[in-house]
Amino acid sequence: MKFPFLAMIIVLCFWIHLRMKMIREKGAEQNENFWEREQRANSTRKQNIDYLPYIKIPEDSLPFGALNEEPEVISCEKTIRRLASKDKKILNLTGITNTELKFKYGAANLMPLTEYDENYMILVTTLKKWAKLLYEDKLYKEAANVCEFAVSTRTDTSEVYFILCDIYKNHLDLTPEEAEEKIKSLLPIANSINALSKTSIVNYIEDQIG
Repeated sequence: MKFPFLAMIIVLCFWIHLRMKMIREKGAEQNENFWEREQRANSTRKQNIDYLPYIKIPEDSLPFGALNEEPEVISCEKTIRRLASKDKKILNLTGITNTELKFKYGAANLMPLTEYDENYMILVTTLKKWAKLLYEDKLYKEAANVCEFAVSTRTDTSEVYFILCDIYKNHLDLTPEEAEEKIKSLLPIANSINALSKTSIVNYIEDQIG
């Protein structure tokens, strides 16, 4: 009885050794490929980025001043106003790696593009917070307004879609058909999201239809 058990242990150890060797070799190959791509990306010539789809903040149509007595709302509004200034550029680069950015636009553009993407992250984080505060204060029309702008930027923030669907269904005096149409209109944007949250957002929206 001892020999078969010992043989099994030996075979198992041999299999583990082979498996670890394969993992190490694969890791080394991936690492080599990564640095090769990085080297080629770093050699990409600088491209013109003046005509990228920069996000413009529609200050005139957002509900500034709806909750003047709420410090957190005032803080959100100040952040949005600051981002709307002419010297700020905003780009949604969610899901695009630095290497991909360098390949497409040149290594020299990585720093400004990173700044524009950071501006976008601040924007959507602030919009979500602002919308949630308005929603909790039962200012549903204003909250929907903020959420709709966030959605138009292809945000991957799930809560924005959740709030907006609830407002459409329960808080704007829409008929069931009108609410369904508005919720359906979110699907093309949700399907275009380049993020891990895409599937859960799409599934949620589909669950609200019908």
